[in-house]
Amino acid sequence: MEILKYLQRLYSSKQAIWNHITLFSVIGIMVIMLNNVFAAWGNAVLISFFSVPPSTNLELALDCAFGLLILLFLFAYEYKFINKIMNEDIVELPDLNIETFGIFFKILPLFIIWQIYFIIIALCGTFICIKINNTSISYIFASIMLCITPFISMIFTEFSKDFKFKKEYFNPFYIFKFLDKTLSDVIILFLDLCIVMIIPACIFYLIFDYAGSIKSETIKLGTYLGTTCLSVYTGFIMKYLYCAGIAHTVKTRFSEKKAID
Repeated sequence: MEILKYLQRLYSSKQAIWNHITLFSVIGIMVIMLNNVFAAWGNAVLISFFSVPPSTNLELALDCAFGLLILLFLFAYEYKFINKIMNEDIVELPDLNIETFGIFFKILPLFIIWQIYFIIIALCGTFICIKINNTSISYIFASIMLCITPFISMIFTEFSKDFKFKKEYFNPFYIFKFLDKTLSDVIILFLDLCIVMIIPACIFYLIFDYAGSIKSETIKLGTYLGTTCLSVYTGFIMKYLYCAGIAHTVKTRFSEKKAID
């Protein structure tokens, strides 16, 4: 499976250890801060799972602000990762630095436009499904909305090569260019990802299940939080593998440059 080659390369580059430790640390800080926010919003319902909520509104606001700021950073970092693949044929984590925030503002206009398209289609489809009142049609519509997301990702992947806007990137029908030639590649990619995700998903489930039986609240919360951090980090790695697969597809199908080895 190609996905296993990408996974190997993510952990075998020169700066792999340092970059992965840094990424895990950043994700851990984000998870802890946002967990504090969830604990505050959930009160007694969620406090036993997440953590002790912030004691003041200022602390809550800071946790929320910095947690979301890191989330935006990681959003931009994803496209920095894609840019490296598209231009250097290298599947590895790029350096995490403050310059990554600049990519967020480059991608933001295109992101907003496609979110508007997506929301309009979703609202129209939801309205039609309500009028028809057919459960099967609703499931089919939801499946279609989910299935078109990889092809929207391909537009962002192509844009991430040089971060230069082209009018076709804003054309909602541009996804059919990718759909026509890459459907089988996307299906194979998703099947590979599902297979790779089975083992870590089972491990995290068993740990969470075991943590529920721990009597010490401190150890229980620590186990929950540590496993949450590790599972979110794993989720990001899976997303990077997905991005590598999408970038590979775009390069092999639509670029004259050689594909990733």
